[in-house]
Amino acid sequence: MGYVELSNLDKYYKQNQVVKDLTLSIEKGEFLTLLGPSGCGKTTTLRIVAGLEEADRGKVRIAGKDVTAIPASERNIGMVFQSYALFPNLSALENIMFGLEMKRVPKGRARQRAMELVERVGLAGQERKLPDQLSGGQQQRVALARALAVEPQVLLLDEPLSALDAKIRESLRDLLKELQRDLGVTTIFVTHDQDEALALSDRIAVMDAGRIIQLDTPYQVYRNPVNRFAAEFIGTFNFLSATAEAGGTIRFGSNVLHTAHPVSPGPVTVGIRPESIKLAEGRKTGNLLEGRIAAIKLHGSIIRLQCRVEEAELYVDLLNDQASDELGEGDSVLLSVKEEDLVLIE
Repeated sequence: MGYVELSNLDKYYKQNQVVKDLTLSIEKGEFLTLLGPSGCGKTTTLRIVAGLEEADRGKVRIAGKDVTAIPASERNIGMVFQSYALFPNLSALENIMFGLEMKRVPKGRARQRAMELVERVGLAGQERKLPDQLSGGQQQRVALARALAVEPQVLLLDEPLSALDAKIRESLRDLLKELQRDLGVTTIFVTHDQDEALALSDRIAVMDAGRIIQLDTPYQVYRNPVNRFAAEFIGTFNFLSATAEAGGTIRFGSNVLHTAHPVSPGPVTVGIRPESIKLAEGRKTGNLLEGRIAAIKLHGSIIRLQCRVEEAELYVDLLNDQASDELGEGDSVLLSVKEEDLVLIE
């Protein structure tokens, strides 16, 4: 049995079912992300764990205890919201101490604990400032420290980084992972940002229409999506409508490809990540595709080629180096892809 157990959760808003028979087990100390588009039920699921929403059916257990009917104030949970939710009339330090004072921790000990966290989250020298005197990133550090101050059994994070700019978001992402790992707190993180999910998580639960459609490690979710929705939501995929034959042979127009995965004869959709496609550079055997460069786009360290192959357009990601500088729009290219990098999509 996991440290956090969600069993057969259903939640309706009037006639709209937003969580559908959701069951999930989370291990102690695990960082699990609920990933999905807006409206998929991820935030509602988090709020049910927190006790801020009541499930219409199902159970929530934390550390073996059924907390389904226990109010949010009596669950030992820390929560960080996108909106920070700081008290505007309290200093950063007083905000961090607030939960400890509500638990009647002696003021001296509460202050000591809060100051320790001020140091840990990089706010030394800012602790006397009011929230409106702090930047967005600093306010979110205060919110994180406040949630951790009470030493929660479970830390819940509802898109806490989405309102911040890219550089601040990345630095806070690193801080969050470091704190979670060092403190060993069981964490449930909600986001629609695939990069955050891949960088932070021990496991990712991909959600669609109130259900978990895939639950696995970041590597497996990225490399082996269970269906087209998961494939399209996480990263970029090229999709080829092809025909499978016996023996793992796949025909795409005049091209013959081979896959290392089991495949039944008939129509099939093949997915290929852009970074899995290479320039063949003189190869004459293997999975080869003849194409022409339609466009070249710069993505920092990556050059993305938009290649026309038969009736399809394929994205090809190459390192931005001297060799890629020699490519031009309209050039013919021979592309190669390994058998194991052809993903069969349902």
